[in-house]
Formats: sequence, structure tokens, C-alpha cells
Amino acid sequence: MIRFALFALFVLSAFITVSGAMSHLAPVAKAAPLAVANEPAASEPVAGEPVAGKPVAIRPLDRAGLLRGLRQLMMEEAANDGTMAIAVKELGATEAIFVRRGDQALHPASCVKLVTATAVLRRLGTGARFETRLYGLVVGTTLVTPLYVRGEGDPSVSREHLQAFAAALVARGVAAVPYGIVVDDSYFDSKRWPPGFDRKSTSGYSAPTGAVSVHGNVVQVQVTPAARAGQAAKVEVLPDSDYLRISAKVRTTARGLNFWAHAARIRARKKRQGLRTSPGRPGGPERLRVVVRGRTGVANEPLSKWVRVVNPVRFFGETLKRALEDAGVFVGPVARGRLPATGARDGQGPRPPVLYVHRSEPLEMLVKTMNEYSSNFHAEQLLKVLGAKGSGAPGTTAKGIVEARKLMTWLGIGAKTYRLSNGSGLLGDTRLTVRMLIRILDRTRKEPELFRALGASLAVWGQTGTLQKRTHKSVNVGRVRAKTGTLKDVSCLAGYVDGKPGSKPLVFAILHNGFTQGLFAVRKVQQRVAELLVRYAHSR
Repeated sequence: MIRFALFALFVLSAFITVSGAMSHLAPVAKAAPLAVANEPAASEPVAGEPVAGKPVAIRPLDRAGLLRGLRQLMMEEAANDGTMAIAVKELGATEAIFVRRGDQALHPASCVKLVTATAVLRRLGTGARFETRLYGLVVGTTLVTPLYVRGEGDPSVSREHLQAFAAALVARGVAAVPYGIVVDDSYFDSKRWPPGFDRKSTSGYSAPTGAVSVHGNVVQVQVTPAARAGQAAKVEVLPDSDYLRISAKVRTTARGLNFWAHAARIRARKKRQGLRTSPGRPGGPERLRVVVRGRTGVANEPLSKWVRVVNPVRFFGETLKRALEDAGVFVGPVARGRLPATGARDGQGPRPPVLYVHRSEPLEMLVKTMNEYSSNFHAEQLLKVLGAKGSGAPGTTAKGIVEARKLMTWLGIGAKTYRLSNGSGLLGDTRLTVRMLIRILDRTRKEPELFRALGASLAVWGQTGTLQKRTHKSVNVGRVRAKTGTLKDVSCLAGYVDGKPGSKPLVFAILHNGFTQGLFAVRKVQQRVAELLVRYAHSR
């Protein structure tokens, strides 16, 4: 029994460590990676609708009862483990209902995506779209120029989109691209990781940025157990291309170790280019070596893990090349380069004509993916796009921060009262207060289209995104829309609580830093705070 208890404790601590990070990868896990966010599911619930199944009764609570309940919660041990700040107000009200440490700047984790989302939506508009263009000159069935690809930072390009690129070229009669593919990613700078990101990490939640990117710049490794224990499991990578070199040794076991498939040792590293070609030291183009090791139970469903790529240009180019080759097109090598300027310059010749234009879904849908699933990749891409639109290409994190600061000025927030270091909140020297967060959520009501898009982008308690797995036996289900934030010792929640139809929602923010008791205890406090707010919102 002692061994079992220690074993269970180890599993629980491992889950808490990775739970916040892995939530950022949720969009990639779907059948059509990242592109699925372009169309909301037909069955997606609407915030505020009744809970499916047996409803949870909402006991009435007046304002005095709300304040008494919040004060009692703030006295509990979990609320005083580390530093917890909270602010609550009614939408449009001048005074807050309840505030604790309202002006203390704390790390907001992924709640900083509320700043990124509001800034980019307000600057570019909810209907903005990003284009990825293919250029080339076709003579007969052959491209007599390279196939140039130039993007604007679209974070949602998927493998299926690249297959559509290939189909469009085939439809134009293209059968050969002998001069290969030239990827122009000059719309962004060459810094792949923003401040705060661990460049040594191979996890998919820290994917690099790129003006031309595909599949969120991560590789999905899927492990399917064999039919019998002792046999090798099937290992697949998506999207596959010549950029990847896979080393897989995953064994199928009878029972008892099923969960280890979630933590199979997968790492990625850039292979060094050797001066001579040999089995041990391959020369030629840069590759990414993905190593897959571990065990999976024979009764397991296929399980996935993600690793980030190192070179987004090579990853995109080789994936597009594979799509073209699968469509029967001969393609030369992949290279990074620049699209010739209009007219003959620098010996490059004139710019070739446009062959195909891919347009992303509206910006509000990209922001929805970012907030609902807390996608770090989407956040950093959109911040650089914001910088490029505001200060000109190339887009950089620093330029994006400048534009985000303009939003804070519009909100009436002093420049010396907060710090921003990146667009996603993944580590970095970022500090906000709960008053700032509720001001963002409240002030946007003055621009109805912005307010609608921001509210629709949030996860719904017990139903969607990063809140989907929060307890279903709660009055919060379907009535709390919020942005989550999770780091090692940081847990945050900020959003809206919907009351009766026609009533104004409540706006709230909770920032909790430096706790030691564990994530479950902290989230339990968040749940109980939200439940009090739901009861009060439905009693007005």
C-alpha cells in the first residue's frame, strides 16, 4: 500500500507539472490541425445556456451574502498560500463589488493573451485576414522560376491547406518545379523565440514563430499500440516530410503502464551538417531528428505528443514539397530567400505573377483559437503581425509590445504600472494587476464589435477549451466565460459571469502567484469564487 501511495503521488505531481503547458496544444490534436478553428463546431454550446443533463440548482445570494462568502474564502489556507489578488465588478459599473490586492502587479501567465487579443482586434478589425501567396512563371507544364512562397504570419496554415496549394498548381497544369521552392519569411524578423521562451525546450508549447509557418510549427507524434504485447507500437509523424528523421522504439505492454505513453521520451534536435556524407554524419540540408522511446499499453487508444521544430522555413518548404510530390509534381530543392521586387532589380529579374492566394479565416476566429485553447503560438504570431501593421515590416515582438502599450494607454493605464515581455504569457518578465484585467474586459464594451469578439473568444466552463474539463457538477457550467493562465506556481482566471437573460454580466479577475499546495487546491478556490458570482448574478 505504501508503494502504491507513493506511486500515485508521483503520477499526480507529474500531471500538475505538465497540465498547464499541454493545454496550449489542444488545437493541434484535432483531425485538421489548427485549421479546425476556422469553423466553430455545430454543437458548440453558447455561454449562458442551461446545463445539459441534470441541472445544478442555483441558490439565491444577495450582495451582502456575496461579500460575506468572498471574505470567508479569502481567509482560507489555499487563498493565502502565496499571493492571491481578486477583483469583481458589474459590467459598466464605476465601483468594484470586491477587491483584494487590486493594485499589486503579479504574473498573469496566459491571461496576458487578453491584452494581445484586444490590441490586435482593435488595431486590425475583427474581419482582418492574412494572406499566403504563391508566385511563379509557368511555361507549358513547367515553372521556369522557383515557386516563391510569401506569408503574412498566418498562424492557422495546416497540412490540408498545403495540399490545397498543390491541387491548385496541378489544376493550372503544373507538372514540374525544377528550380525548387523559395520561402520568403521576411515579413517577420529572424528571432524565432520571444523573451521568456526556453529555446532548449523541445515541447510543442514553445514553438518558434515564422511569417511562413505550417501546423503551428510543431510535429505531432502519434503512437498506436500493436495487437499483441511485446510487439513494436506503430509510430507516425504529422505532417511528415524530408525535414524529419525519426528514430522510434516504442514497445507494446500488456498492462499497468498505459499512462506512460503520455510521457514517452520524445526529443528533437538539429542534426549538424557534416563536411562529408556518411551514415553517421549526413550532409546536405538541415534535418530535425525526432527520437521516440517508451511503452504503451495494448488496450490504449492512439496517443500523441508534440515537439517543436527548429527551422520553420525548412519545415514549411519540405512539407509543401511533399504535398506537391504526392500530387505528382516534380520539385527541386527548398531554400530560404526573397521574392524579387516589382521590376528588374539586383539581377533577380522581375517579380513573377501570383499563382495562388490563400486567405486565413477572419481574425476573430484566430483570436478565438488563441484564447479558447491558450495557444502560445497564435499569440506570438499575432503580436508580431500587430507590430508589422503598426510600425512596418519586419514584424517583431518589440514592435508588437509598442502597439500593445498603445492599448494600455487607451485604457488609461500608466506605463510604469505594468510590464509586458511577450504576447503569450509563457514565462517572461510580465506583470499586470487584477484591476487592469477587469478594465480590459469592461472598457471594450464601448466598441461593440470588439466586445463581442473578445467575449466569444473565451473558453466556457465545463464546455469548451481550457475550461472544458473543469468540474461539471457546478453552477458555473455554461455560465462562466474566462481566460485561464497556468505556469509552475501561477494560476489565473479572468472573464465574465453571465446572469439571467437581459442582465449585465459580472467581470472578474483572479491572479495567484507563488502557491505551494498544488494546482488543484488553487483551482478549487477559483471554482468557489465563480460559484458565488454565478449565484449573485442570477439573484439580481
